[in-house]
Amino acid sequence: MLKTIRFAFVVALFAASSFASVVSVTNPGNLNANDSVDWSQLGGDLTTVSSPFAANSLLGNLVAVINGNNDFYVIQQGNSWNGNFNPGDTVLHNQATGAVEIDFLIPIMAVGARFQPIDLGVGYSIFITAFNASNTNLGTVTTTGLSTGAADGSAAFLGVMSSTADIASIVVNVQVDGADNAFALGSLSIAEAPTGVPEPSTMFLAVGGMLACVARKFRSRRS
Repeated sequence: MLKTIRFAFVVALFAASSFASVVSVTNPGNLNANDSVDWSQLGGDLTTVSSPFAANSLLGNLVAVINGNNDFYVIQQGNSWNGNFNPGDTVLHNQATGAVEIDFLIPIMAVGARFQPIDLGVGYSIFITAFNASNTNLGTVTTTGLSTGAADGSAAFLGVMSSTADIASIVVNVQVDGADNAFALGSLSIAEAPTGVPEPSTMFLAVGGMLACVARKFRSRRS
């Protein structure tokens, strides 16, 4: 009996240690980013983007983004978005309340962005939950911010960092007074693994399968 208990304890300890822990990052400089995703690649101000869609990081990682059945808007601070991103920043607006999922073809070490709800003059909370390639929940991080029209880059930043390069997807959400709120997010800052990203030809072949997989995962998480 004692041996059985010891064996069970060792198995549980191994299982607990086999998944990386994640930590919250609220200062962009602490993310150690070496890559990024600029939403301006999707089009100019007020461009409608169907969900799900794929985008490329600066270093070539493939990123898939889904918003349920709702389209996204690409909008620009100072034109169609009068919030507190930096003037001229291109941001991605989810158009409707609820979470947005972002998947990475090659798992990463960390990712973060600035977020702002559509409502001004309110406090808000940001949540990021990270998952590995097996869809195991690695943990949730959160922070708060104040939504203003100052156009001064003060939109709250939140990132999630893993102790190893195993973040395959994140689910992000913004709430005001405990209720989901439509929001915009700025460009993604990413810490890629030292192994780098795939060749462009490999990424092209992966786009269709990745988008289909993202859609299935998003529906299952909401069911």
